[in-house]
Amino acid sequence: QFANMARLSSGSEASASSADCGSAEPAAKRPRLTDPSSSDDLAHLLRCCSSPSGPAFQAVLKAKEELAAAQLEKRPDLVEAMVAMAAMPAFPASRAGSHFLAFLMSLSPALADRLLDTMRQFILRSRRKNVLRGYGKILVLAWKSCSGDCKKRVEAGMQDMMQRAIVSPPQLARSVRLVLEELHERREPEMEDLV
Repeated sequence: QFANMARLSSGSEASASSADCGSAEPAAKRPRLTDPSSSDDLAHLLRCCSSPSGPAFQAVLKAKEELAAAQLEKRPDLVEAMVAMAAMPAFPASRAGSHFLAFLMSLSPALADRLLDTMRQFILRSRRKNVLRGYGKILVLAWKSCSGDCKKRVEAGMQDMMQRAIVSPPQLARSVRLVLEELHERREPEMEDLV
């Protein structure tokens, strides 16, 4: 049942595998990023993000306004690169990465859904406590920063996690409870209706 809800598209996996941006190539042959505000360069930067401490991610952080202004429904390459970041353990496990993923959830309801699906898929595969807790932190941060339909999607994702913690097999339920620990530890009075 949980597996049916969770899926990673093959495009996300392809984006994740291309995250190493040719560091083995000579510098002269690597693509030059001339304008990080250009959507093509932005998509390339997102695909190059393999670590929240790397230079590509730092450049993406500087271009957050351009990401917010991007018409994501017309740019599936940007969406796939963003979703691939959520599947990389380094991002939910780090402070900068979790804040950035929470920001991405606020960009569009469809993107929030895709990121939540990716999180569900990772919960199925991972037992890494720091990453699972990172996903919980992302949910809390996204809930605080989102509004409208994005916030409704995040709330639905939180409630789905709570339901999964009850009905899932013991091993999976333990992983889901690690995600939910962050919600319970960081909850605010406005969250009481959710938890």
